[in-house]
Amino acid sequence: MQLVKKSLLLGLSLILISMLSQCEPPEITSAKVYLQQNNPQAAEDQLLQALQKYPDNAQAAWLLAVNIYLPQKKYEKAREMAIKAKTLDPTKAKEADQLVRTIWAELHTAGATCFNDALKAFLPVDRDSLLKEAAKKFEYALQYNDTAKLTYNGLIKAYYLTADTPQVIKFSRDMFAKNLVDPEIMKFYYEFRWTKGNEQNVLDELSKAIVQFPKAINLHILYISKLAEVEQYENAIETCKNLLANDPQNLDYVYLLAQLYTKVSNFEEAKFLYQKVLAENPDDLDLLTRAAENIFNSKDWVSAEDFARRIIELDPNSAFGYEVLWKSLYNQGKIEEAQKYREIAKNLR
Repeated sequence: MQLVKKSLLLGLSLILISMLSQCEPPEITSAKVYLQQNNPQAAEDQLLQALQKYPDNAQAAWLLAVNIYLPQKKYEKAREMAIKAKTLDPTKAKEADQLVRTIWAELHTAGATCFNDALKAFLPVDRDSLLKEAAKKFEYALQYNDTAKLTYNGLIKAYYLTADTPQVIKFSRDMFAKNLVDPEIMKFYYEFRWTKGNEQNVLDELSKAIVQFPKAINLHILYISKLAEVEQYENAIETCKNLLANDPQNLDYVYLLAQLYTKVSNFEEAKFLYQKVLAENPDDLDLLTRAAENIFNSKDWVSAEDFARRIIELDPNSAFGYEVLWKSLYNQGKIEEAQKYREIAKNLR
């Protein structure tokens, strides 16, 4: 009987010891009370003591990450404790990774807000200041998610708008190295790499990029524009015509081809294409200006007069419009009327 009693007592003692070992440290219990009382400083002190006394306690690290450092936006400490908790307790891995992603999201949102404020800024100095601040926030966000395509996009755009060539190139390359590809960013990258002596390298890389992204209109247009800059007009025209063959309703390509024909003095083809684009955009002043210049150069004085009058209708103070108008009238033999508009053009210059 005594043996049975001793066995029962031993069993109860083992259970009690097991239960006590599973109880949380008093410092953690105290920290939870302080958190309920909205006293984060006291809670932090208790949790740090718990970590010192019980270095293998994942709960203390996790509470520090979630309840102390994240709300205070002490992001480095929050990540450090989340990773510590995950290391000590692998079941925390998913939650810890999500916490780091939450930090990235907060920082990215702060950068995006700053970026949008910059676009609304009235003064250029305010705009540039906000863009630089946005870039800092985006860079910080990348420390918590260095494969975030969205953040790279915002960061590089911010540097692009402040004309910071080295940073655009640096972060574009960082982005591409992670197999994150964005045709819009590629356009910025190649624009900034277009320097004297490097033209052919950029053209070669762009030719590969447009094969990789056949629907990226911005890359195609950049490639054709750069061909024109180095006076490879025939290549540019042929490339543009091939694009139009596959997408005949694309007015961006039509407009670009019209400009290329102007460059090689094929004014009749250019005139036809300009009129095609103008049919869809009759009040586009920039387009009207280019078309008027082309038609004037082709010596179609009557059509040039008509385009000039449309420009003046949209912009009564257009010196260019009056210049084309009086010269077109003069070449038609309407000397007196031409003189009247010549005086207006002189006053507007």
